[in-house]
Amino acid sequence: MAVYEGKNAHRVSRDGVPLDFRRSLKVRNHSPTGFSWGYGGSGPSQLALALLLDVLDDEVTAKRWYQRFMRAFVAQWKDGWTITSETILQLISRWEQDTTLQVISRWQQEYEEPSRDTQA
Repeated sequence: MAVYEGKNAHRVSRDGVPLDFRRSLKVRNHSPTGFSWGYGGSGPSQLALALLLDVLDDEVTAKRWYQRFMRAFVAQWKDGWTITSETILQLISRWEQDTTLQVISRWQQEYEEPSRDTQA
């Protein structure tokens, strides 16, 4: 389990080692000057993307969720924040499950409701 920390306004580390944001820049260049947090903007978006890429190692899933992660978490953080890879994995898993359940629910409503009308 990795521990991510942010302090001194722009310094982010993973297990005490500075987190490199270059990989996230190749996926989406929000903030070429680096990470930030505590508001909704380009620096927090870059941080959210970098964290999800690092934890998930899956570009498609990271791109799907990083803006929601930024708004729900990164934009709310104050200096001195920490989050674990386990917490991020649990969160993304929950969001994926909720999305799947919503799709199933919509499908059921679309395809089961007409059959009820024909039976009446």
